[in-house]
Amino acid sequence: MHRPHQARPRRVKIIALFIVTLFLTLIGCAPPDQGALVPYFDAQIHDAAPPRPLIDAGPPPETLIVASYNLEQMFLPEVETWSIQHYRERIDKFGVILAQINADIIGLLEIDDRRVLVDLAEATRAAGGPDYRAVALAPGKETSGGLDVGLLSRFPILLNRSRAITWPYDCVNQFGPLHLDEDNPFARPILQANLDLNEDGAVDLVVFVNHWKSKAPPSEYRCVNTEDDRRRAALQLRDLFDAWATQTPSVPLIALGDFNCGELEAPLRDDLGAALVPASITDHADVFNAWGLRVDVQAQRNGVDNSSYNYLGRWSRLDHIILSGHFRPGGEAGYVPTAIAPFTADGALLREGVPYRQPSGYSDHLPVRLTLRRAD
Repeated sequence: MHRPHQARPRRVKIIALFIVTLFLTLIGCAPPDQGALVPYFDAQIHDAAPPRPLIDAGPPPETLIVASYNLEQMFLPEVETWSIQHYRERIDKFGVILAQINADIIGLLEIDDRRVLVDLAEATRAAGGPDYRAVALAPGKETSGGLDVGLLSRFPILLNRSRAITWPYDCVNQFGPLHLDEDNPFARPILQANLDLNEDGAVDLVVFVNHWKSKAPPSEYRCVNTEDDRRRAALQLRDLFDAWATQTPSVPLIALGDFNCGELEAPLRDDLGAALVPASITDHADVFNAWGLRVDVQAQRNGVDNSSYNYLGRWSRLDHIILSGHFRPGGEAGYVPTAIAPFTADGALLREGVPYRQPSGYSDHLPVRLTLRRAD
């Protein structure tokens, strides 16, 4: 039987949905599926810190500091045998270091969960450092048994997404051929965070935080050659870069984290295609490893001044900051990279010339700090 009065509730629902969407857009909080421009629709979404009301922020900062730091097993006290006092001491120590790094955006690795990120943000603020307005987290325990990756940002995070490593890849484990796909990820996810640098509700920068498989001996269910795991992650990251370059060519991209390989190894050089020569970057779709700013890195003269990790007395760079071609001179980003270096806090992060590790020290990695300046 025809019931014309039933059309009114449907119109009301449509109008209500429009009002809610308009309200979320005005306050700078995109609906959950907004910005999902890459073809990974099964990605898990996690809430960022609630954005503050939009303000007239003025022009973007003249200098932008981006950093990455592997904190080496920053566990909550109930997860390990650490006491609450030891946890608090580590949080406060890292808060002092993060305040000195003074990054606008910093990726943090080996984080136990979101509570650790919040505690670190508060400790950094208490130490006189940046007021990190937003945090983002990509849980890794569900897919790899490892720790999480996170991000602290001075700028609003409009959306953050946990990108599972689903790239199809064939390798060999101890039992024979192994096919890796979305049903067999065995990898920490990539964290994607869409940032609003201008505080106008639009995405100005996308950051990908990575923690790739280490070179430690694999479990029986992993690829015998651990480089296969890193190559798979690199192929997926490159696909993310290519998707954004095609669908939103005006938005610059940064990938950072602990890649567990050097700049000349196949995952970064061949699969991701991260170039080391600045002059080779001529298009927004190109990919540049910021370590290439340094002549001593191009010459492979490695030491504490240009490296982030020391294994058996040998320095290397496992931690990288990768830029899309938007950051080339005259590029769409409006910023160009000018300097990259490990951060030692005037030697406080070192003991006998190598990274001062926990439990008494800090981490087996040094943080990496990149400076970008506004282009004229």
